[in-house]
Amino acid sequence: MQNGDWILTTIDPTSGEAQQIADFVPTDDSVHLDDDYAQFADGGPLADRALFSADLTRAVATETKEDGSTDVGWIDRDGTFTDVTTGAPKSAGFSSTTEDDTPAFGPDGAFYFARRVPDDSGWKTNPAIWRLEGTDPAAAVQVATLDDVNYYVNAPSRIMPLCAGCTAFRSPAGTDRGAFRATDFLGASEYLSTDPNGSMIYRSPLANEHDTSLTDWGTDGTPLIPQTNRTSWSPVASPDNSQVAFLSKTAQQDSTIAPELYVVPARGGTPRAITISGGDLNGTDPMLLGWF
Repeated sequence: MQNGDWILTTIDPTSGEAQQIADFVPTDDSVHLDDDYAQFADGGPLADRALFSADLTRAVATETKEDGSTDVGWIDRDGTFTDVTTGAPKSAGFSSTTEDDTPAFGPDGAFYFARRVPDDSGWKTNPAIWRLEGTDPAAAVQVATLDDVNYYVNAPSRIMPLCAGCTAFRSPAGTDRGAFRATDFLGASEYLSTDPNGSMIYRSPLANEHDTSLTDWGTDGTPLIPQTNRTSWSPVASPDNSQVAFLSKTAQQDSTIAPELYVVPARGGTPRAITISGGDLNGTDPMLLGWF
């Protein structure tokens, strides 16, 4: 992310060659890129991938209307906004006061958003979740109603309720686990994670691959990198699950310094630095979305 834009760069892990493939910039001042999903899900690749379509050609966005209401949808690479709220019109009557928020792309490639009836408390109310398969807004359908105010879509593409202040993709607070913040899946039976201060990367077995929530998954993690004073984040697995890429910088480097890219065997070892050429890691503390 840089100056409010979302910049996507690919890096060849063999040559280190970097190439910018997209710069998402809304063409209308009333349209804004929306990272609400990633924020409440505690960030990291698992959540940040929800900001983009699977082919990385669309990014979630919201539009502020003249009456102050908000519509949800996405922008494509030329900045054009597709309004899904308008395509999936709200019912007439009092329910027309509903508000749409929290747009996200699920692991199944579909577009999701929350539709809720606001009250006078100033807090989010429990929403209905809508799903759009494809790109025609008129095809959006309601697929769930929730008993909590937030949601996320987990890897088996289940819509999971999330309470106010809760975070997905984390081990429960108070558990003495090394594995803490899930960032990616390592095959069907393990996941990658970092500890609370980002000093270590772990691989952990899933307690139950088909559990209802990531917060119940995992056991003590197996460290993958040597213990150092560096901060590391965004570990993602290679397509064959044999390697893990991650970003890292020393504790003394501030946010204006670009991090370094490393690769380590998925069983652990000494990280290998990738010398990036032809481009750079854009923005402030960039994130890895995945290894494609």
